[in-house]
Amino acid sequence: MRLWRRGSPLTAMTAALLLGLAVAAAATRLLVVQPWLGVTLEATEDGGVRLAAVAADGPAAALPVGARVLAVAPAGGGEGDTLTLTATDLTPEPDELETYGAEAALFDRHTRLDALLRAGPVRLLLADDGGGESWAVVAPAAARPLGDLPAQYWFQVAVGVLGLLLSCWVWALRRGDWGARMFALAGLGMLGFATAAAVYTSRSPALDGLLFRILSDVNVTGALTFGAAMIGVFLCYPRRLVPPVVLLVPMAVFGAWLVATVLRLPETPAQGGHLATAVEMLCIVAAIGAQWWATRRDPVGRAALRWLGLSVILGAGAFVSLVSLPQLLGGEPPLEQGYAFGFFLLIHAGLALGLRRYRLFEMGEWAFRVMLATLGLGALIALDALLILALHVDRGIALGIALVIVGFLYLPLRDLLWRRMVRRHSLADHELFAAVMEVAFRVSPGERAEAWRALLRRLFDPLELTAPPADASPPEAVTVRHDGLEMLLPPVADAGPILLRLPWGGRALFAPAHRAMAVRLIELMAHAEAGRDAHAAGARAERLRIAADLHDDVGARLLGALHQPDLAGARQMIREATADIRAIVGGLNGSRMPLDHLLADLRHETARRLEAAGLALDWPLDGAAAAADVPLPYPVSRAVTAVVREAVSNTLRHAEAGRVSVGATLADGALHLSVTDDGRGLPAPADAPAKPGSHGLAGLRRRVEEAGGAVRVDDARPGVRLAVTLPVSGAAPAAALQGAA
Repeated sequence: MRLWRRGSPLTAMTAALLLGLAVAAAATRLLVVQPWLGVTLEATEDGGVRLAAVAADGPAAALPVGARVLAVAPAGGGEGDTLTLTATDLTPEPDELETYGAEAALFDRHTRLDALLRAGPVRLLLADDGGGESWAVVAPAAARPLGDLPAQYWFQVAVGVLGLLLSCWVWALRRGDWGARMFALAGLGMLGFATAAAVYTSRSPALDGLLFRILSDVNVTGALTFGAAMIGVFLCYPRRLVPPVVLLVPMAVFGAWLVATVLRLPETPAQGGHLATAVEMLCIVAAIGAQWWATRRDPVGRAALRWLGLSVILGAGAFVSLVSLPQLLGGEPPLEQGYAFGFFLLIHAGLALGLRRYRLFEMGEWAFRVMLATLGLGALIALDALLILALHVDRGIALGIALVIVGFLYLPLRDLLWRRMVRRHSLADHELFAAVMEVAFRVSPGERAEAWRALLRRLFDPLELTAPPADASPPEAVTVRHDGLEMLLPPVADAGPILLRLPWGGRALFAPAHRAMAVRLIELMAHAEAGRDAHAAGARAERLRIAADLHDDVGARLLGALHQPDLAGARQMIREATADIRAIVGGLNGSRMPLDHLLADLRHETARRLEAAGLALDWPLDGAAAAADVPLPYPVSRAVTAVVREAVSNTLRHAEAGRVSVGATLADGALHLSVTDDGRGLPAPADAPAKPGSHGLAGLRRRVEEAGGAVRVDDARPGVRLAVTLPVSGAAPAAALQGAA
C-alpha cells in the first residue's frame, strides 16, 4: 500500500486520470443531451447548406442526401419564426470569423436553432438540384446517440486527456522542479482547449449560443494557459534562467490578453486568441534560444533541449503555420483544427521525454536533420506566402522563385550549421585501420596500452580517460552510461577496461553511432592482435627450428670434427658444418635454393665422401630433376640435404657396403628421392615413431614430416633403401604422399 500513500506518484497519476476521464465524460454528456436530427450538414460554395449524410436510423432518415436545406421553422409556427440557414452557421471555430459582431450573430443564431429543435417537430425547407422547394417535417430526438459522435471528437478528447497524463507523469516524479510544475499547468490548459473545442466542433447541428460562447472562451483560456506555461517550462529547463517569481510575468501578460479577448476588446477574433498564440510561440522560440546558449557547456542539458526544441518546432510550429497563421492573415486553414490538435500531443510526448531525460544520448544527428529539414520547409512556405500575399506573384511562379532562393541560401547555411553543430572529427576507414595496426604492433604491452589510449583521445576527445573502479567487474562489451556522459570499454590492447567521460571536450554526449564506432574499433583491434600473435607464433616456431638445426646439424658436426682421428675427416665435417650454416643463413634471409643447384651440390658432396671411404656412387641425372629451376622453401631444402647426408652416414657407419645408388626424380609437383646401398641390410625394424630432438632415422623422419613429406625405409636385400617424397610446389599432407613413396 506504500504506492498509494498520500502524495505518491501513483496517487497523483490516479487523480490526473480521474480528472481527465471526468472532463471527457462531462464533455460527452454535453453533446449527447442535445436535440438530434440525424443529419450531417455541409456548406456549399455559394454560402448555402446541404445534406451531406443522413443517419439511417435517425429522425430525418427519409430526407434525400444532397438536397439543400434553406430554412428551419417550427412545425406549427408562422413564417416569422423561420430561421434561414447559411454556411456561416456551420463555422467550426468562432474565432475564424472576421469580426466579433459576426461571432455574436453566430451565437444568437445557434440559440434560436437550438430553441427550435428543443421545442418539438420542425419543418425543413429543402431545395433539389432543379430548384424545386418543399417542406419536410422532422421530429428531433431528445438525445444524440453516443455512436453518432464523430471520430474527430474522440481524437480531440484523447489528445486532451493524454496530454494531461503525460504532464502529470513528469510532475509526479519531479514535484520540486519548476519546469515540471509549469509542464503540469500546460497539461491542464491542453485538457481545457482540446475538450472544449471537441464539443463545439462536433455539434449536430446546433448548440445553445451561451454554452457555445463559454466553450469558446474555455478554448482560448486553455490555449493561452498552455502557451504561457510552455514559456515557463523553457525558462526553467534544462537550466533555470530566471527566478520562480519571474514565471508570473508571462502568466500576467497573457492573462490580461485573455481578459481582453473574453471581453471582446480586440478588433477581430484573430487578434485575440490566434495573435496571442503566435506571440507565445515567438516567446517560446526565444526561450529555447536562450537555453541553447546557457547549455553550451552542458551536454546532457543540451541533449534534453534537443528533445524539447524538436518537439516544439514540429508540433507548435506546425499548428501555428497550418491553423493560426492562415486565420490571422484572413485565409482558410488547410487542416481542420480538431486534427491539428494532434501536434500538441507530439509536443507533450517530446517534452515529457525531455524532462525525464529519456535516452537523451540517442538523439544525436537525426534530431538535427529533422530540425534543419523543418526549418527549410518553413522557410520555403513563408517565402512562398510572402511572394503571393505581399507581391501578388502567381502561385506557380512564386513557388519556383521560393525554391531557387531557398536552394541557394538555405542549403549552404544548413551545411554550415551541420558542420559546426553536429559533425565530429573522425578518421577515414583507411586511417582508422592504419591507426589500429600501429597500436597492435607496438613492441611492448605498455607501449600498446598507451597508444590505445592515445587513439581513443584522438577519436573521442574525452575530458576524462580513466580506469573504472577496481572493485567493478570488467565489462564484456562497450556500454554507454549516464545518459551518454560515459562510455565503458572492455579490456583490449593490454590496456584493461577504460572509462571515457564527457566526449569532445564536454560539448556532446556519446550516441549509438559512437558506441558502434567503439565496437568496430575493438573488433579491428582483436583481428590485428590475432594477426600479430600469429606472426609472433610463426617467428617463434622458426627460431626454434633454426635453433634445432644449429644444435642437431652444425653442433653435432663440429663436435664430431673435434673427435676425428685424422685431419681429413675433421676437415670434411667442418666443410659440412659450414654448408649447414650457409643454408641456415639463407633461410633467415628468406632466400630459396633452386632444386637443380641443391641436387648438384649434394651429388658433388656425396661423391667426395664416398670416394674418400672407397665406395662407389651411382647417381644418374634425371632430366626433369636436374633441369628444374624450382625454388625450394628452407624446410624442404634442409630435409633433402639431411636425407642424403644421413643415409650416406648410416651406410658408411653400419652397412659394410661397396656401392651407394641415389635416385632423384620430379613428378606431379613432388620430389621423389631414394638412397640405396648393397650392404648387410636392416638389423631391426626402423619405422619407429619420430621423437622431437632425436637423432638418426627417427630425427630424419621428424624433419621430413615437418616439411610436408613422407619417409619409408625398406630392406633391399642386399642393403637398405631409404625413400623420401617431398613437395616442391607447396606443402602437402604426409598421408597423401605415402603412396608415392
